Amino acid sequence: MSTRGIIGLVLFVGAFYIMVDSMMDGGAYFLTVDEVQAAKNEGHLKPGRKVRIKGNVAHGTHKNETGSSEHRFVVEGEINKVKVYFKGAIPDVFKEGGEVVATGSFDQKGVLIATEVTAKCPSKYEQDNISPETRKRMGIDGQPKMR
Repeated sequence: MSTRGIIGLVLFVGAFYIMVDSMMDGGAYFLTVDEVQAAKNEGHLKPGRKVRIKGNVAHGTHKNETGSSEHRFVVEGEINKVKVYFKGAIPDVFKEGGEVVATGSFDQKGVLIATEVTAKCPSKYEQDNISPETRKRMGIDGQPKMR
C-alpha cells in the first residue's frame, strides 16, 4: 500500500471516529434500571450524560404536593432502583406500578433529573380491561360473537 493510501485510510478512520463520537454525545442511551446501575458501577455513566431509562414506578414512592409540578418517584428494575426528579406535567396514565420511561441525566447524588417522562398506556385490548358485555360480543371466554 502506498503512503498516500495509508494517509487516506488514517484520515478516513479518524473522520469516522469523530462522527460516531459526536453522535453518541448528542444522543440518549436507552437502558433498563439494572443496566444503569451496572454502567454506573463500571464507570461508563458519568453525571450529566443523557440517558433514557425504562422500568416500573415503585409503589408508594410518587411524591407530589397538590398544585406543584414537581414529582419525585422511584423507578425499579428486577434488582435495582433509581430515584427520579421531574418538574413538569406528568402523563395522565402515569401510576405507581405502571411502566415508565424517563429521559434525563444523573446529578452528583445519583438522582435522575428527568426532562421527559412517558408512561405506558394500558391496552384497551388486554382482557383485564374489557367489560363483560364486550367480552361476550368479542367471543372471549367461550361466548359466541354477536353480529
